[in-house]
Amino acid sequence: MAVLHNPLVLILFYVLSISTLPLNILSSPTTEAQALELWKKSLLVSDGLESWSLNNLENLCNWTGITCNNAGTVSKLDLPLTGLIGSLANFHFSSFPSLTYLDLSFNNFSDGIPVDIGNATKLQELSLADSYLNGNIPSSIGQLTELQKLYLGENHLNSRIPPELGLCSKLNILDLGGNLFTGPLPLSISKLTQVFDIDLHNNFLSGELSPHFFSNWTELRLLDFRYNNFSGNIPPEIGMLTNLTNLNLGDNNLAGSIPATIGNLVNLESLYLPSNNLRGTIPPEIGNLTQLKYVYLNKNQLNGNIPPEIGMLTNLANLYLSSNNLTGPIPEDIGKLQEIDWLELSENHLAGSIPATIGNHTRLEVLLLSFNDLSGTIPPEIGNLTVLNYLDMSNNRLNGDLPDSISHLRFLVLLFLYSNSFSGSIPKDLGLYIENLSDVDLSKNSFSGKIPPALCNATFLEILNLSISGTLAHFNFSAFPSLTNLDVSNNNLSASIPVDIGNATQLQYLNLSGNYLSGSIPSSIGQLTELQWFDLLQNNLSSGIPSELGLCTKLTFLDLSDNSFTGPIPLSLSNLTKISAMSLHDNHLIGNIPSWIGQLMELQALDLHQNNLRSSIPPELGWCTKLTFLDLSGNSFTGPLPFSFSNLTKISALSLHDNHLTGNIPSFIGQLKELQRLDLLRNNLSSSIPPELGLCTKLTYLDLSVNSLTGPLPLSFSNLTQIFRLTLHDNHLTGTIPSSISQLTELQELDLHRNNLSSSIPPELGLCTKLTYLDLSVNSLTGPLPLSFSNLTQISRVILHDNHLNGKIPSSICQLTELLMLNLYGNNLSSSIPPELGLCTKLTYLDLSGNSFTGPLPFSFSNLTKISALSLHDNHLTGNIPSWIGQLMELQALDLHQNNLRSSIPPELGWCTKLTFLDLSGNSFTGPLPFSFSNLTKISALSLHDNHLTGNIPSFIGQLKELQRLDLLRNNLSSSIPPELGLCTKLTYLDLSVNSLTGPLPLSFSNLTQIFRLTLHDNHLTGTIPSSISQLTELQELDLHRNNLSSSIPLELGLCTKLTYLDLSVNSLTGPLPLSFSNLTQISRVILHDNHLNGNIPSWICQLTELLVLNLYRNNLSSSIPPELGLCTKLTYLDLSLNSFTGPLPLSFSNLTQISALSLHDNNLSGTVPPEIGNFTELRVLDINNNQLSGELPDSFFELSSSLWVLHLSSNRFFGRIPRGLGKYAPDLTYVDLSKNNFSGVIPVVHRIYCFPTGKPWHVVKFIERAQKKLIRR
Repeated sequence: MAVLHNPLVLILFYVLSISTLPLNILSSPTTEAQALELWKKSLLVSDGLESWSLNNLENLCNWTGITCNNAGTVSKLDLPLTGLIGSLANFHFSSFPSLTYLDLSFNNFSDGIPVDIGNATKLQELSLADSYLNGNIPSSIGQLTELQKLYLGENHLNSRIPPELGLCSKLNILDLGGNLFTGPLPLSISKLTQVFDIDLHNNFLSGELSPHFFSNWTELRLLDFRYNNFSGNIPPEIGMLTNLTNLNLGDNNLAGSIPATIGNLVNLESLYLPSNNLRGTIPPEIGNLTQLKYVYLNKNQLNGNIPPEIGMLTNLANLYLSSNNLTGPIPEDIGKLQEIDWLELSENHLAGSIPATIGNHTRLEVLLLSFNDLSGTIPPEIGNLTVLNYLDMSNNRLNGDLPDSISHLRFLVLLFLYSNSFSGSIPKDLGLYIENLSDVDLSKNSFSGKIPPALCNATFLEILNLSISGTLAHFNFSAFPSLTNLDVSNNNLSASIPVDIGNATQLQYLNLSGNYLSGSIPSSIGQLTELQWFDLLQNNLSSGIPSELGLCTKLTFLDLSDNSFTGPIPLSLSNLTKISAMSLHDNHLIGNIPSWIGQLMELQALDLHQNNLRSSIPPELGWCTKLTFLDLSGNSFTGPLPFSFSNLTKISALSLHDNHLTGNIPSFIGQLKELQRLDLLRNNLSSSIPPELGLCTKLTYLDLSVNSLTGPLPLSFSNLTQIFRLTLHDNHLTGTIPSSISQLTELQELDLHRNNLSSSIPPELGLCTKLTYLDLSVNSLTGPLPLSFSNLTQISRVILHDNHLNGKIPSSICQLTELLMLNLYGNNLSSSIPPELGLCTKLTYLDLSGNSFTGPLPFSFSNLTKISALSLHDNHLTGNIPSWIGQLMELQALDLHQNNLRSSIPPELGWCTKLTFLDLSGNSFTGPLPFSFSNLTKISALSLHDNHLTGNIPSFIGQLKELQRLDLLRNNLSSSIPPELGLCTKLTYLDLSVNSLTGPLPLSFSNLTQIFRLTLHDNHLTGTIPSSISQLTELQELDLHRNNLSSSIPLELGLCTKLTYLDLSVNSLTGPLPLSFSNLTQISRVILHDNHLNGNIPSWICQLTELLVLNLYRNNLSSSIPPELGLCTKLTYLDLSLNSFTGPLPLSFSNLTQISALSLHDNNLSGTVPPEIGNFTELRVLDINNNQLSGELPDSFFELSSSLWVLHLSSNRFFGRIPRGLGKYAPDLTYVDLSKNNFSGVIPVVHRIYCFPTGKPWHVVKFIERAQKKLIRR
């Protein structure tokens, strides 16, 4: 306390206290003049202030910008727009105690507002607007208690608005707009109760708007808070500002609804609330604001209908409601707005028709209704809008014809009606009266007819985008001297591009893509020297690319893709040195890429894919160093990748797939640091993958598949941390999958199938947790499935078939909840199928076939209600098919063949009504076919062969109209074949063989006109082969052997001209071979043995030129063997044994050089063995025993030795010596029987041969018969 009694401390406290008070300095004209001159001297530029001089002191009050009061002191300083440059730091406000008005606006003061401005306590108006001021507003501003008008707008003032500003209680105009103020609005300014204009626009003010502002500012006329960051709701207290004429809160973050109290602002003329987050409806109270001229509510989230009360705003000039979520119709009452000149309702969800009252807006200049759901036609009253400049109704559902009245909108500049459903022709007078029309877009409609000739009157037309059909032939291009933009893309234009297109010499943008234009590009195209963009994508243009196109030297974009252009790339295109994008893909271009391509130094994108280009890629292409996109895929390029590609350091996408590139992937690939996509699929690249590829760390897509790459996966691939697709399938890669794969954390697709990868799958692969697709199939991977796969919770497809994986499926499989496909076919997996697999409830495809799984089908599989394909064949599954199978209602394919399943087929399987493929063959199922199978009306393939099914084939089989393949081979089915089977008219394959079926062949089989294989052998069928068999015109294989069929073979069978295989053996068929068989010119195997056929072999047999096998063994055929049989030169097996053939062996048999088995035993053949038998160089079996053949064996038998297995000549009349060399050169000869002949001389030494000079060795004969039958290949 003693310190306070120190005199020095007391003096200091006094000085500090008075320093915060305004200085009350007595001034004089002299001191004021000195202060002014001092400030003038501090300015960098003070032009115009020449009168400011102490030598002119007596005229102080006449100095430029100076006004004095009665006392002769300065009261007003007015220097706006005088070009002053400098600072306010040397302007001493304390020197001007009488100053009431200060205007230094629109000058250049680079510093801030001085703190001592607070000393100008009599200031009533202060204007420093647009003066480049920075810094903050000093708190001393609060000392200007007489201030009424403050203009600080359009500067660089920052920081927060000082709360002391609220002490300026007499303020009626506050303008701080266009600065850098931040933070909330100080609550203290709510005390400015006399204020009537507040402008804070274009700052960074934030926070909510306090209700106190609006409850105190009752005199307010203008409130402008636009372009800030205010948030929160608009307080309902805003309705207290009843004197307000202009309200602007646009471009903030205001939310909530527009308060209904807005209806109290009855003096409001302008309402600006755009670009906020306002929701709710437009309050109907807006109808109270009858003085409104401008309403801007666009770019919010307002919903509901436009209130009809909007029609009460009869003074409205501008109405902006675009970019909201407004619904419902455009109200009829909107037609009452007869003063409106701008109406914008675009980008909402307005529906219904456009009201006819729209025609009341006779002052309307702009009508924007685009991007809504408006329907119906455009009302003809649109023609009343005679001063309309801009009309945009694009992107709606408007339809019908365009009204003719639209042609009379003579002041129209822009007409956009694209993306609707308009039809009919474009009004013929469009353009006739509209001289200033410059932008027309009618595209994406369904107009028909021609481009209206009247458009030629619109000489200022710059942009034309039409949706029409027809041709461009009547479009007078010379009539559009100002046309710069023509877009008639995606229409139905046909015919050719008119020659006079060259007259539109100002064209810069020409888009004719997506049409049906044909012919060639006219050479007049070269006259369009201003052309920058030329797009002919997706047409039917042909011929060569005209050389004149090279005259369009300003082209930056050229797209001629998806046409039928031919010939080489013209030399003249080398002049297009400004081109940045060139696309010529999907044509028929030939030749090579010319070397001049390197002159196109601005080229950024080049697409030549799907052409017929060939040769090597020119090294000059590497000079185009700005290339970011290059696609040369689908051509016939050869040779290596050019070394010059190392210069393409900006390239991000390089696609060379489907060519014939050779060599290796060069190491310079690592220099292409911007590369994101590299596709070399389907080439002839070899050698190992270079480790430098791992330097392309921006790669997201890499496909090197279907090449001949060798070696291991590079360890450097661990650097490709952004890659999401890595595809290397169908190569010869070896080694293991490296554990560093774990670093590819963005990897979504990994495909390494069809390589030579070995060892186990690394557990680190489970760290690639974004994987959705994994294919490691057809490798040599071993070991178990990694437990870490449980981390792959996003994976949808796992394909690991055809490897050597072992162990069991881990129970953690249940964590792969996104799994759609799991294919583990063809591995060595064992144990039971884990029940947890049933928790993968999104599975649609599951294949566990070709493993060693045991046990029953897990009950949990009943959860797989989305599965469409389930294949478990070739395992060791036991038990039955459970009844819950019927819950798998999406099942389309079920394959359980070759397991140990038994019991009856559950009827619930018939509930799977989407089944198209069902294979239960190779099990031990018993019982009948379930009646519920009648529900399987979509099934196309049903295979139940090799089971123990009993009962009959049910008649409901005829309900399975989609059935194409039915295989019931080797069961115990009985009874007759139901005629209803003939209703399955889509059948192509039917096998009912090896059952106990009885009765005749159903006549209804004549309906099976698509069948190509019909196999019914080894049953007890009776009756005849019906003549209606002729209707099976697609039949290729018919096998009815081992039945009890009788009567003759029907002639009509010869009408089945596509037959290649026919087996009717072991029946009781009679009669001759039908003459109609001569039509079976495609047949290769005819097997008719063990019947009662009679007559001879007809001479037409020679017409069966494709015949490989003919077996007529054990019939009643007679007469001589026709020499024409020797013209069937493709025969490999011929058996005519056990008939009654007579006469000699035909000499024509010498043509049967491919015969491997010839059996003619037990006939009455006579004569000698012709020496031409030596031509049978492929003969394995020769059996001609028990005939009347005679004479000596010809020496040509030596030539048979090298191929013979069996030689049976017994019971004939041969004599003479046995050829000494017989068997000497016969390594495979295992049986010889020459007994019961008259041979003499020495028996040749035969090694490894059974030799029977006498006796009949029945056991060997049986062997021979079996050997012969093996030569008949089915």
